[in-house]
Amino acid sequence: MTLMEVFFFFFTGRVSWQYIRKLNTLGTVQRKETLDLTTLQKTVNHYDNSLLILLFGVVGILIIAAFVALYVSNFKTVFRMQQMKEHGEHINTMKEDCRELINRKFHVSLLALPVLVRRTELYHEPQYDNLPSDAGVGPAFVTIRCKDGRTFIKERAFPVGHLSDPIPDEELRKKFFICTAAKLTPERARALADAIMALEQLENIRTLMAMTH
Repeated sequence: MTLMEVFFFFFTGRVSWQYIRKLNTLGTVQRKETLDLTTLQKTVNHYDNSLLILLFGVVGILIIAAFVALYVSNFKTVFRMQQMKEHGEHINTMKEDCRELINRKFHVSLLALPVLVRRTELYHEPQYDNLPSDAGVGPAFVTIRCKDGRTFIKERAFPVGHLSDPIPDEELRKKFFICTAAKLTPERARALADAIMALEQLENIRTLMAMTH
């Protein structure tokens, strides 16, 4: 984050700001050429280049907007982690986050690497056609072939969340908090999650519905 801050303040202060403040007029100093009669050479004044003003001005504004959005997102994440810590909930370490990107969130990692996506081939496997109807969207397998000749094969019989591979309650709650972060405060999200996990003990469903507003 520190390197991003250094880049942001350097680029904004030394490069983009001088163009952003001229966006409303696209410059006021016109280009003028002066002919030196002794040397017969033309000299050009320091004029305002409208194209550069528009280009760097727009890019500067986009970078500022992205920086602010990133900072707001970072504050929200830190606040959510603080709330989780106060309630004794598990907070992922760097190693656990990396493991999730490889396992449960591997599709996100692939989408972040377009080169791998272009080298990925998806095809139908006939051996899975006669599976029972409760198999859902699985099974499937992945084969990775390396340049050095090594081959890695991974098969999953059923998707995560199937009866044969249920999602732990802690993972369900974590996913629930992520999905509701934009609509519910951490306190309301936890209360709603607790109510859902104890749904069989709920006397009136209206109590649960009222917690979603």
